Amino acid sequence: RRGGIPGGRVQDDFILSAGDRLEIIFRGQTQSRNVYTINNEGMLIVEYLPPITASGRTFAQVRDILEDYAKQQHNTDIFVSLDSVRQIDVLIVGHVERPGRQILTVFHSVLDALMEAGGIQETGSLRQIKLIRDGRSTMIDLYGLLMHGSTAMDLQLRDGDRIVVPPIGPTIAVTGNVKRPGIYELRPSNKDPRNDIGDTAELMSLNEVLDMAGGLISAGQNRYLKLSLTSDGREIVQEISNQYSAKMNPVFGNSDILKVSPSEEMRSGTVELTGHTRQPGMHDYRHAGTLTQLISSEQVLGPDIYPLIGVIERWDKEQFSPHYLPFPPLMVVKDRFDRKLEEGDIVHLFSRKQILALQNNEADGPSGALSKTNNSSTQYKSAQYVPQHMNAMTPAAGDYTEYGSSDYNDAQDNLRDPVLIAFLTERSAFIRGAIRQAGAYPVTEGVNLENVIAVAGGLTLEANTTNIEVTSALLGKNDQAYGRSGTERQVINFMETRPETVMLEPGDTVRINQKFKKISDESVQIIGEVMHPGRYDLVAGDKLSDLFRRAGGLTEQAYPKGAIFSRASARRAEEMRFRNAARDLKRSMAAAINNQENTPSTMQIAMTGELISELSEVEAVGRITVEADPAVLVIDPAQDLLLEAGDRIFIPKRPLTVRVTGEVLSPAILQFRDNKEAGDYIAEAGGYTFNADKGRSFVLYPDGSAEPLVIGMWNHKSIKIPPGSTVVVPHDPEPFNFIQTAKDFSQILSNLAITGIFLDDIRDN
Repeated sequence: RRGGIPGGRVQDDFILSAGDRLEIIFRGQTQSRNVYTINNEGMLIVEYLPPITASGRTFAQVRDILEDYAKQQHNTDIFVSLDSVRQIDVLIVGHVERPGRQILTVFHSVLDALMEAGGIQETGSLRQIKLIRDGRSTMIDLYGLLMHGSTAMDLQLRDGDRIVVPPIGPTIAVTGNVKRPGIYELRPSNKDPRNDIGDTAELMSLNEVLDMAGGLISAGQNRYLKLSLTSDGREIVQEISNQYSAKMNPVFGNSDILKVSPSEEMRSGTVELTGHTRQPGMHDYRHAGTLTQLISSEQVLGPDIYPLIGVIERWDKEQFSPHYLPFPPLMVVKDRFDRKLEEGDIVHLFSRKQILALQNNEADGPSGALSKTNNSSTQYKSAQYVPQHMNAMTPAAGDYTEYGSSDYNDAQDNLRDPVLIAFLTERSAFIRGAIRQAGAYPVTEGVNLENVIAVAGGLTLEANTTNIEVTSALLGKNDQAYGRSGTERQVINFMETRPETVMLEPGDTVRINQKFKKISDESVQIIGEVMHPGRYDLVAGDKLSDLFRRAGGLTEQAYPKGAIFSRASARRAEEMRFRNAARDLKRSMAAAINNQENTPSTMQIAMTGELISELSEVEAVGRITVEADPAVLVIDPAQDLLLEAGDRIFIPKRPLTVRVTGEVLSPAILQFRDNKEAGDYIAEAGGYTFNADKGRSFVLYPDGSAEPLVIGMWNHKSIKIPPGSTVVVPHDPEPFNFIQTAKDFSQILSNLAITGIFLDDIRDN
């Protein structure tokens, strides 16, 4: 607290003065506990004892005097502690956040006072702070405290002290390969004869500047550049030699910049393992001089390792460029393949996901080396004024980059290095046919057919292991056995040739032929009014009548004329029509919105958007009109439909109603009457709405066929409406007339209505 004392015991050499308060406790014959204040005359007056002169004496001296007096009394002990100290008035002026008078205690120091004043501003000096006491001035330099922890300049305060923080003095900037890059203030000096620019700042040597910046981050060869301004504003760049005399020569002054550039690291005695491994990083070449020593077991490999190829990246000293050597990690861990490494080699391992990303063309394009923030090059921010040309040279936090030793980002499963991508791609073997994951798989020497089949997920159940084609490109005399060129195809029969004996090379193609009978779900589904609804397997030649017989026949409530027969191919075609219509509407609406002459209204745009959404999400039925009465199929076998896998049949109950839907005031399911016509049913449903397209109304019969209705005072056609039919009044397409498209909106709206009716029938039952 501002007027209190620091925690812990007060030192014995603390000088007491007027205003200090002592807590004195008597124990024994006399029992008391009181706090006594040293008065303005410097006297400490304690009951039961004579007055004591305390001001100017140390705390230990006063305590000893009190203890001597207590000994003169019978069976009495005395205990003394400092309760609080006198307050002092300190004036703080200059470049601080809150200048003015501060009420402190004698325990506070100059640094405490500056903190009470809110700290020094960016324009304030850290090295020329003045402490004025009794007419004398003491210069305080805080750099020793801030950089080296020295407390010699953090002086204790007295009453009446004044602290002056002047403007910042001369500065120097340090950037690059140092621990504390930033801008530093120089100590002032009188006119230095060595300083030819005539300022009042000291000159510093290279070693002194580096020490002020915390030293170098890394040892080794570094370049030291001095950037300075001449009196006419020109910038001069000078390289400082690494020689000892040059490092000790004081050449850095006000407004100079030191840029430290590290040399490229030269590693020796190491090899690097990178990529999909559990032990990435540098390895001692003495213990990892070969692949089998570096990859000593499966525990070194990552959990999703691609086992057919790894790459050794080696620096070619003759060509000054890297070259690449492939190897099979699978054979290395099984001690069937080894290769001697050289110092500086980088061994790349890949994951299966990275290889699959290459197959799908998902690998990123050339991106160079990856850059990342160097955590050891954090900007040291000093509360200093920055000269203009220093702003251009001083790095911001995070400006430092380094190049990772890995050429790909394993977290994203995408290769980054274009050379590695090309190297792997050109060594691909291709596998197709009855394999679980067909594609291109990079291979190298020692890889056989069994390895590639395993990496590709294995053979499917339809694979024909007696007829596997392996096609190879023969490269001629120097590259292929027998000196032939061209293309060679061989047929492998696993009954005669083991797959591990068939060696593969880059460019080879493997085709796993499939058995004649493909394994698939060959079934149809029948629901509704049959004795045994469910899913039934198919054999070649099964017809609709066969399915009815296997399902136990129709129930007494069955209504075969209303059967809904859905076929997978028809469902796909219907869904495609809806999606294409949605895409056409999107393009047409965009064109209409951009047409300034006939801009649609907000309501028209909203209605079209709802229609597009419905077309994009509607579930297709794929209904085909069929004859579903078993008695008719017996008499007329030509109507007995041949079934296909994925067919769905719904047999509804015999209805006694007619449904009216669409643009009527009260859509309803109405009781069937033999003498009713379509107009009667529409009238019972409340009549047409304002948006009804009367001229395009139609009746949808139970078997799925439809017929337009002709209802009018002068033009009328009587149509018999059987039970189970649906009278549909479509929406008037007029709100969509702003769209210029070849699609007939009435047809689209009618198809949507029919699809919804079929889905409702199936779901209701």
